[in-house]
Amino acid sequence: MTGRMAAGVAWPEVAGREGRVVRGGVAARGLGGRCGQHRGNRVKKPERQISMKRNNPLNVKNNLAAPWLGSYGTDEGGHALFSQPKYGIRAALICFYKKWVGGKRTLSEIIPEWAPADDHQGGQEENPMNDPVAYLTAVCDWSGIGASECLCSPAESPLVWADIMRAMARYELGENCPWVYIFQGYADWLLTDWPNA
Repeated sequence: MTGRMAAGVAWPEVAGREGRVVRGGVAARGLGGRCGQHRGNRVKKPERQISMKRNNPLNVKNNLAAPWLGSYGTDEGGHALFSQPKYGIRAALICFYKKWVGGKRTLSEIIPEWAPADDHQGGQEENPMNDPVAYLTAVCDWSGIGASECLCSPAESPLVWADIMRAMARYELGENCPWVYIFQGYADWLLTDWPNA
């Protein structure tokens, strides 16, 4: 067994069947390749750039009464503006975790609520409407997690959750989000707030 270190947290890796790397018990598949290849990803390029300028790769909304850690404001669409990408990932993890704690334990339960069909991609009216089926399909393909697979807690399977966040960020951005942002946001959340999020 080998492992990686990111922000002080060890991320185990073991060889799985067919030589694939298994992270947290699930084979990581489909995260390589060219950006935006999935047929369901139709976010316009300017929206991708805006998401990264906001340091908010998953387009998390801000609550002015209780702003996110690391946020310094809100854009015209209600999205949080973060000082660093790790805070945007941390906020997305907290939102995802709250859905998980609320009883939604599979991607097929969480994704349609995360990106409802009656909202525009990225929350911008000039973008097409969300397609939860395409979003779910892409996240499942890129993370290697089945749509109906029951998710363990983030403490039990940190790399599964990291793979999901990266796949969701890839769908939102139309390109891969650097692993360092995912690991920094995850470690910051897991080491400081979890399970009090």
